[in-house]
Amino acid sequence: MFGLMRPEGGCSFAHSPDYRYHRMHYCGTCKVVGQQYGHRARFLQNFDTVFLSELLSAIHQEDLKDWQGAYQAINKCFTLPEKGSATPISLHYAATVNIFLGELKIDDNIKDQGRWQWKWAKRIFSKAFHKANQQLLDWDVDTKRFWDWITTQEQREQEQLQDFLQLETILQHYAEPTAQMTSLIFREGVRLGQENSIETQDLMAQFGAQFGELMYILDAFEDIEKDIRQKQFNPLALYFNADRTLSSEQFEQVRQLLLNLQKQLQ
Repeated sequence: MFGLMRPEGGCSFAHSPDYRYHRMHYCGTCKVVGQQYGHRARFLQNFDTVFLSELLSAIHQEDLKDWQGAYQAINKCFTLPEKGSATPISLHYAATVNIFLGELKIDDNIKDQGRWQWKWAKRIFSKAFHKANQQLLDWDVDTKRFWDWITTQEQREQEQLQDFLQLETILQHYAEPTAQMTSLIFREGVRLGQENSIETQDLMAQFGAQFGELMYILDAFEDIEKDIRQKQFNPLALYFNADRTLSSEQFEQVRQLLLNLQKQLQ
């Protein structure tokens, strides 16, 4: 996940009916990260995994009134749950996924940029990364599949194929690894909760794949000028053979594609 998501404006204001629900998941995920993976790891939190926790909480029909007192205390960063207290699976899973994906993201930045800051970050968070990986394995989540898809992504970007006839086709090709990883993340989150029906898992896997595809393309769309400037791979720059940015016609073509993907998720 890329950290591209932002809550709707109303979620940020106390007068919104969704405010407390959103903040309980945001603060709750952050507190679990701090409790399980160390307070420094809380800097890795993003809204993508908070969205995941909200989604899983709704699917598992968790009653937020039953959450332990520390999870009821929103915007109180140092009010932490007691050791040994029950942790809602939606928060625990989202927090663990957040740390695991943080490792994938930092590793990708090291490969792309090689900057010492990213190498330093990987070292600083190494214990948290190891613990999150082990927790996923304990939940029978095959973390190797994620690294295999990362390898596939790298191979596809190095090939830089240019014989695609349609924009949608090339974007689906390069977005597939991300789509498959988010599909797995969403499916496993459902499996771990109370809702274990195969039908629900399949629906969440499909939703996760569509979500991952949208996030990948949106990331490429937002970063195209930076990627061109830094000579980083970008499927849109490849397809349009862009040397600085997109033309107004190309911009609108991509925007309509993103809107169509968004509609599929509604």
